[in-house]
Amino acid sequence: MLKRFTYAILSILLALSNLVTVSADYKALTTEENVNVYTLPALSEEQISDQIKTYLMNKYDSDHFQIISYLPESDLKKQSITRSQSQTYIGETARTVQVGYAKNQYPKGVTFKNTTGTIYYQDSQGADVSFSFSIGGKAWNVGVGLGYKASGVTGYGLNCAANTPCKISVSKSVTVKLYHVVVSYEGQVTSESNVPVKFENAFYLRNGLA
Repeated sequence: MLKRFTYAILSILLALSNLVTVSADYKALTTEENVNVYTLPALSEEQISDQIKTYLMNKYDSDHFQIISYLPESDLKKQSITRSQSQTYIGETARTVQVGYAKNQYPKGVTFKNTTGTIYYQDSQGADVSFSFSIGGKAWNVGVGLGYKASGVTGYGLNCAANTPCKISVSKSVTVKLYHVVVSYEGQVTSESNVPVKFENAFYLRNGLA
């Protein structure tokens, strides 16, 4: 009982610490001149499922590995079905990372002569750059997408000053949650692993040549 209470207190303190860090990063970026901030939508259950499936498939390196789709604990209980997969939350961490220059750009950027302009950006939540996140005293590597300079108008853009080289540099607010995942198939446990799930919360565009 004491161990559970201690773990709960530590989890709360960790969450508060992460919140302070993310808030500080967010404030620093949003108050910096000429930084465009965009909030990303929350992950769907299907996207979470895909991350768990990909992680386990890569870990066990088998095309024949059987994995049941991600189901929240609440849904498993509502359906009254034999448990096929369970996820237990372990902990999380969050920080803002400098990902780098968006893809599909000229090495020296672009310059709008005698007028201001906008470079449009298309986000990608892939795994272009790997970052290490510490949870429970262990490092977990996750990939973060760079995105790319769009050829047309999108909802995301970087405002550029006149007569100044301009190139999109991307930072992202990322949360990584760690789950203990147990998968059963036909009554047999086929895997039991700790799985990191990445949540890209927001991204920040600035002129990396300014």
